[in-house]
Amino acid sequence: MMTQDSKTGDASQDTIGSSSIRIFLADDHTMFRQGLAALLATAPDVELVGQCGIGDRVVHEALECTPDILIQDITMPGRNGLEICREIVNGDSGIAVLMLSVHNNEQMVSAAISSGASGYVLKDAAAEELLHAIREVARGRFYLGNGISRNVMRVVGSAGADDLDKLSNRERQVLEQSVLGKTNQEIGDTLSMGAKTVDTHRRRLMKKLGLTSTMDLLKYAVKKGIVRI
Repeated sequence: MMTQDSKTGDASQDTIGSSSIRIFLADDHTMFRQGLAALLATAPDVELVGQCGIGDRVVHEALECTPDILIQDITMPGRNGLEICREIVNGDSGIAVLMLSVHNNEQMVSAAISSGASGYVLKDAAAEELLHAIREVARGRFYLGNGISRNVMRVVGSAGADDLDKLSNRERQVLEQSVLGKTNQEIGDTLSMGAKTVDTHRRRLMKKLGLTSTMDLLKYAVKKGIVRI
């Protein structure tokens, strides 16, 4: 993995060729998505092929549109951006994920990178930086945006850096659904498992994280950026 210098190059030198970079946007704020769409429309080498504001539908709709890059917010209603990233990256679609988020803490950034994201840019970044990040990711490079501590790469590389790594994929899914206030039955319906199985996963993940109550679980999720208040 290669960390990328956050300098943005001259636009004439920053394109990657004649073919357009196909982009799918996933963010639950409609006005923000519309602003991004308008920005992407100004770039001759970028094509917006789809967008979605509901986490539960992102993977399905993105796979239908076959983009080169999924630009993904982390905190969305329904499925969490980290879970979406893992599913996209672990599949055979060849889609790269570029995280675009308000969260700049090391734990959140490292969790995104560990989930397979090819880049991470803050939402207050300049338009030129986002376009530069898109082109770098399209080249197969890793991009870490301005305002993000480069120390995060050490955190990602160190053993046991994030206790989220202790959780199985199912336990992560149950955690992400639990902090949305869903009951065991609702989580089971979403994840295609029984309510008792959900409860077992919940008890196991809380034990692994050293948590003792639902409030502790919510506080942990807020700290990690899994859910926003």
